[in-house]
Amino acid sequence: MGKWAPEQGILVLASDTVVVFGDQIIGKPKDEKEARLVLGRLSGQTHEVITAVSLIDVSTGRRLLAHAVARVKFRALSEKQINDYIATGDPFDKAGSYGIQNALAADFVESFDGDYDTIVGLPMALVEKCFRDLEVKPERRVSPIRENILRVKSEIETAARAFNAAAEQNTSHSSPKLVAVSKTKPAIDVIEAYLAGQRIFAENYAQEAVPKISEVADLLRILRPKFDDSVKLQDTVEWHFVGALQSKKVKQVVGVFDLIHSVDRLSLVEEIEKRAASFARPGFRQKILLQVNIADEATKAGASREDFFALLTRAVKCPHLRVCGVMALPPLTDDVSLARARFAEVRAIFEQAREMLSAGPQADWQAGAESDFVEISMGTTNDFALAISEGATLVRIGTALFGARS
Repeated sequence: MGKWAPEQGILVLASDTVVVFGDQIIGKPKDEKEARLVLGRLSGQTHEVITAVSLIDVSTGRRLLAHAVARVKFRALSEKQINDYIATGDPFDKAGSYGIQNALAADFVESFDGDYDTIVGLPMALVEKCFRDLEVKPERRVSPIRENILRVKSEIETAARAFNAAAEQNTSHSSPKLVAVSKTKPAIDVIEAYLAGQRIFAENYAQEAVPKISEVADLLRILRPKFDDSVKLQDTVEWHFVGALQSKKVKQVVGVFDLIHSVDRLSLVEEIEKRAASFARPGFRQKILLQVNIADEATKAGASREDFFALLTRAVKCPHLRVCGVMALPPLTDDVSLARARFAEVRAIFEQAREMLSAGPQADWQAGAESDFVEISMGTTNDFALAISEGATLVRIGTALFGARS
C-alpha cells in the first residue's frame, strides 16, 4: 500500500448493527439456546435491521454519525432449518442470530426493503454519503494482484504456444490452467484475484483453508448484487488441495476440495475412498492426483517411481475416486538443463501411466480411467514456464500473484 504521508490524513470508520423486532432490540446471541429462540421468534415475521456508521476525520476532528434501516420478512422456518444453520456456528457473531450472506440464512428471507449492505452490516451508500458530507475523497488502494494475474496468464499463454509449436505431434495441449496458491493469504486477496478472472485456488493446510473457503463464498454472495453480469460472479470457485495430507485430515478435505493433488501412498488412497464413499452427495467421486517423488528427496512427499504404478493400479479400482493425473515437486535448481530433465521425467511417468491405463484390465478399473487421466501438475513461481515447456497442464503459483507468504 505504500507509506502513509501526514498530508494524506486518516479516516476512522466504525459500524455496528442491531435487529429490532417489536419493541425489543436484538443483538448477538450469547449461546445456542438464545440463537434458537431468536430465530424462532423471527420466523414468519418482519423485523428491522439498523446499521449505524461513525466516521471521524482525524486530521480535522470532524465526525459524522448516521444510520440506515432495512425491513426483512422471514419465511416460516422449520426446526430443521434453524438447527442446521445453528450447527454451522454462523449465528453467534451476528445481530438477530443470522447473517444474510450465509447461504442457509439467505433462504430464511422471503423479501427485504432497503439496502442489502445494511442487512450485511456496512451500508456502503451511506458511507459514501458521509465521505461527501465530510468533503473527503479516500484514495482507493490499488492492488497489484490483478496486474499479477494478467501478467502470469500472459506468460503461461506464451509458454504454451512455444510448447505446442515444438510438439512433434499435430495435436496440442489446451492452455495450462493457473492454480493460484492462496495459503496464508486472506479471503479478500482471493476475492481480488477472482475479480481479475481467476477461478482456481489452492490451499496447503486444511485448518486454514476450510474457514477461508466459507468466507470467500460469503463475500461473493455479498458482492453479487454489486456487479453486472459482465463480471460473471455466478462462476464458481474451484478449490484444490496441494499440501501434504495426513490421514486424520482427510475428513476435512474430501468433498470440500474439487481436486486433491498430493495423494502419495496406499493408506491415503484407502482413507480418501472411505470418506468419499460415506459422502452424502449421490454419485460423488473425489478427484485426485497421484504425487510422485522423482528425485527421491527424503524431505518431500510423493511415491517413488517404483511405487507409483502400484498406487495407480489400486486407485483406479476405487469406485468413489477419479484419478485425474500426476503431481510432482521437482527440486528447485538454477540449472535449467537439470530442471528440464526433471520435468521431462514427470511427463514420461504420466505418458507411461496413460499407456498402462489404455492397455490395462478395464474390468478391474473404473470406467473412464484413461479419459480421466489428463493432468500434469508441476511448476511454481520460479519455474512454471519451464514446466509448461515439458507438458504441465496445471501450474501452482502463489508468490508471483500474491507476494511473499505472510
